[in-house]
Formats: sequence, structure tokens, C-alpha cells
Amino acid sequence: MSLQTYVFYTRDKRPDRQVLQCEIERLGYRLILPEDLNPAGKELTCIRARFEDLQSDFDYLFIDYSPDDWHWLPDTIQLPASTQVVSMFNTNSNAQEIVGMMLTAAAIARATGGLLYSEFFADELVAAEQVDELVHDIIEQARSQFCGPSRLRSPSR
Repeated sequence: MSLQTYVFYTRDKRPDRQVLQCEIERLGYRLILPEDLNPAGKELTCIRARFEDLQSDFDYLFIDYSPDDWHWLPDTIQLPASTQVVSMFNTNSNAQEIVGMMLTAAAIARATGGLLYSEFFADELVAAEQVDELVHDIIEQARSQFCGPSRLRSPSR
């Protein structure tokens, strides 16, 4: 099973790897993003991150936002008219992959003032100011499930 997470924001606030790494550290976790990470990468990429020295890979894609591509339930989600881009994440339902994905998504939301949307939530957007508590809860629940690298991905180099 795969899980998707999205961060919606404006193009001019797009962060770089160094900014994301600082935001992850401010969250209080030790996730190391790869040196060649390109948060504006327009090709689907497997991000080979390390969480507390454990493999924590996830898929990532950066795209332009088009309202026609999203089918929100009526009266549930309202994105600001200024929304221009989306950082998209996909992971297998492996706890270590989920941790890498959620920390990076939270870092992007914090750095951009963006809105986070994930299959972990029930049809609601999470504002940047609210991601800390949510991410801490998800990560602490996931820790009890760590069981080594996902068997669905090749080992990190």
C-alpha cells in the first residue's frame, strides 16, 4: 500500500535543501536529506534519506498547481488563490519511509508557510503553524514499527 502527502504553496517561497535541513533540525529530529536533493525537481525521484542512521526513502515530485487536477469534496477544502505549486510525496506503508516523508513535507510546509494535506488526515489541510504537533505524533507512533529497510526499495548507497 502506498501513501501520498502534498504541500501546497507559492512558487516564490520554494526552499532549497539547506533550508529544509534547518527546518527538520528545528523540529528536533535527525533526518539527513541527500546532498543532491532538488526540491524543485520536476521528475519523480526516490529521495534516499537517513533517519537516525536508518534508511528512510520516499518518492518526491514538484509540480505546478492546477485546480482542474484536484477533485476536492464540496465544502471541505479551500486552497488560497495564490497557490501555484505542489510538492508531492509517495511512500510505501513502511514506518521508516513514512517518517522521512512526513518530516520533509513538514519542513517544506514550515519553510513556505504552505498547507499540508495527507492521507493520514481526514479531508483537511494543515497549516504550517500546526504541522509540528501532528508530525511529532506520527513519528512517535511510527518508531514502534521500525523493522529495518523497506523490502520494496533497493538498499541506500
